[in-house]
Amino acid sequence: MASTSTAAFRQGIYKSAFVRKVTRWLDASPHPPLALEIAAAAYDSDGQMLNGVVDQTNTANAASSAGASKAGMYRAQQQIDVPVSATSIRVAVRDISTDRIGAMEVALPLAVEAQATGKPN
Repeated sequence: MASTSTAAFRQGIYKSAFVRKVTRWLDASPHPPLALEIAAAAYDSDGQMLNGVVDQTNTANAASSAGASKAGMYRAQQQIDVPVSATSIRVAVRDISTDRIGAMEVALPLAVEAQATGKPN
């Protein structure tokens, strides 16, 4: 069952009563496990791949891990060794059942984070 804040959020976005009804029906329907392929690669300034990894996962066992913290949201972690000469990282996720792909690229080096001002515990 959706939480009150989720229901209020959806009513704010979906003005149509029909769309709200369909959304509630879809939320109540069981969803099959989601099989994903996650790839990450580091590239140099010429666009040549320096290093990359590809992993497959599914959400059938995500409920027992940190992967399913909120309904419809999944958390994944992937480790890759990035050479100092890398100028970007590209990450792609593919839904194996539908072959749909989403990707993003992050320029390197990343900005330095501000140091914490509090005392360590």
